[in-house]
Amino acid sequence: MDNLSYDAREILIPAGWKPINEVDLTATVKLLEAMGYQVFDSVIDALSVFGGVEYKFKHPDGSLETFIFSPEEAVGDYYEKEDFEEFEA
Repeated sequence: MDNLSYDAREILIPAGWKPINEVDLTATVKLLEAMGYQVFDSVIDALSVFGGVEYKFKHPDGSLETFIFSPEEAVGDYYEKEDFEEFEA
C-alpha cells in the first residue's frame, strides 16, 4: 500500500491498520454471495487489506467519525442485493 497518502496513513495506522494486514475473507465472501452479491476481486483485495479495523478520525470542524470497514456491519441481516438494484446501471 505504498500509494496511500500521508493523510490516509495518519488515520489508518493509529486505528490499528498495518500495511501488511491480511484478513481472511472466506466467511465474508460466503455471506455476501448467499445474499445475492457478486464479489469482485477488487473488493476482496480492498477488504483483505483494510477490513475489520475500526477507524476513527476528526473532521476539520472537530467532530469525530467512526466506522468499521466491514460488509457484515454494512448489510447485517437486513439488506439483500435487490435492495440496491435501483442504484445499479
